[in-house]
Amino acid sequence: MSLSTSGLYIGATLGALVFPSVADRMSRRGAILVSALLTLVFVIIQTASVHIAMFTFARIGLGFAEAGSAIATPTYLAETFPYKYRGWGLGLMCDFYYVVAAGVTYGTSEFTSTWSWRLPSLLQAFWSILCIVILVFLPESPRYLAFKDQAGQALTALAQIGSDGDESDPLVLAQLQEIVDALEFERSHGNSILSLKEIAKSKTVLRRLMLVVSCALATVIVGNQIGS
Repeated sequence: MSLSTSGLYIGATLGALVFPSVADRMSRRGAILVSALLTLVFVIIQTASVHIAMFTFARIGLGFAEAGSAIATPTYLAETFPYKYRGWGLGLMCDFYYVVAAGVTYGTSEFTSTWSWRLPSLLQAFWSILCIVILVFLPESPRYLAFKDQAGQALTALAQIGSDGDESDPLVLAQLQEIVDALEFERSHGNSILSLKEIAKSKTVLRRLMLVVSCALATVIVGNQIGS
């Protein structure tokens, strides 16, 4: 039981090592799509589980896929949200699904069949399917496009996001220039992706890393994993 509960975090740890590169190479939307497709696969396995080993394997796989969405989605939102919505949009990203999940599991808790856990498992697929459908209509991250030296497409994406398609809008042009200047600055100062050795040597980066790790610890230190 403990392994099946923590399996999600095992998979997420593995996914965290892989998906940053996926998001940079395949694009933010591409990484989100891969995550959604993997989630569908492992949702099917979890829903169809006939023993604890199969269920635990699915949980690990779901954790791996979740890492993709947890890495690529906030990056995509930060790079596409208009300035005035960015703060609260990112802040609310990981809040609402808890309410839905709690309501679903509370509703199925009275079931006497295996559908008490199969149904919540199956319903996870709804969000992945919805994500796949919506992605078709969303623009790519302007920063990613500029990073790939596709400034024209980056301008089009920014215009779709912030000016109803008007590529001559002064704010859109200023945003594109800001993105290009930031990328040029990063390139002029060498590789912006640090190795583990470089992270360990830099006190500033190491301090930031510890802040990130402390957030993860704070979410479970109250004993909620033991309770679940």
